[in-house]
Amino acid sequence: MLVGSARALPRLSAVHVVRNRTGAAFAGTRGLVLLDGRVGEGGGQTVRTALTLSVVTGKPFRIEHIRANRVVGGLGEQHLTCVRASEQVGSKTLEFYPRDPIAGKYEFSVSTAGSAVLVCQTVLPALMCLDRPSLLTFRGGTHNPMAPTFDFLQNSYLPMLRLLGPQCQALLQRPGFFPAGGGRFHVRLKPTPKENLKFLELVDRGKVLRKEVVCLFAGHGFRYAQDQVRELTEALDWREVGVYLDEWESNSPGMVLTASIVSENVTECFTSLAKPRKVHMSSQVATLCKRIREYLASDGLVSEYLADQMLLPMALGRGGEFTCTQITPHLRTQMYVIEKFIPVEFATEKLEDKSAWSVLVSI
Repeated sequence: MLVGSARALPRLSAVHVVRNRTGAAFAGTRGLVLLDGRVGEGGGQTVRTALTLSVVTGKPFRIEHIRANRVVGGLGEQHLTCVRASEQVGSKTLEFYPRDPIAGKYEFSVSTAGSAVLVCQTVLPALMCLDRPSLLTFRGGTHNPMAPTFDFLQNSYLPMLRLLGPQCQALLQRPGFFPAGGGRFHVRLKPTPKENLKFLELVDRGKVLRKEVVCLFAGHGFRYAQDQVRELTEALDWREVGVYLDEWESNSPGMVLTASIVSENVTECFTSLAKPRKVHMSSQVATLCKRIREYLASDGLVSEYLADQMLLPMALGRGGEFTCTQITPHLRTQMYVIEKFIPVEFATEKLEDKSAWSVLVSI
């Protein structure tokens, strides 16, 4: 099997989907890293992290009970474009045999509105220490519920990756909303040798420099977008704030509100997607405001979402330390999977004098 579409990383890996077998112990598992998809948050994150680590370390793995804690378990296209073949969707067991990653120009496509951003976050760490640059194109959903949006990738995740050493830039060409998808973005990656990756010590977000609210929309009226932004800024009582209305064409109508808090040492993005047209976003705005207030009231450098996404790049580098607002099942799941592949130790501690947790990554 190929990783990604027919054009994506054609020599990266081989995949074997196992059906009608149960139990971790059976002939052929010797040498495999064995993973239980029921551990921790029990979603697609276990598979995505294992794929990255397998390619980087050269260790094959077998995972059973894939996405066992989801209403619809098994492999889904939105999680596994990089191991996708039509007969694999819904499979609950996967064996993956990696080959050496090769830098270059590649295209990854999710045929549904599933998250292309999650595919990007699976691929980038595997390419960030190779010998030459890569130019990557991703197609599919760019703004999805229950997944990081392109705005989060561009303004929060990639800046953290750049602090390690690799230089990466992303460009949105077309947003993709549910149900049609069809979004497209590019990522240009200039890698850094592993020995030159930096130890990260990020414990204080620093002074808040500015606040921004962006409404990206397609197929909705300009006035409707203005109303959503006004409701959010008034609810937060943000009087000095940069406001941007960004209208696009897309295969499906959609709207996403992104509130960004730009501090000296981190940019945190909080997003909310609109319901169908002409349905007001009051409930989503209220939830978004709650998350933002909780973050501002804490002392953590990053929110819970960026926290679990920082672990893998740091573990593949020289380690580091950061603070976050809370320790989540997603974060614990990342630790569980990473420790299966590489010799790394994680330590978490609730800081007594601050409203935050400390996370230490020791190599």
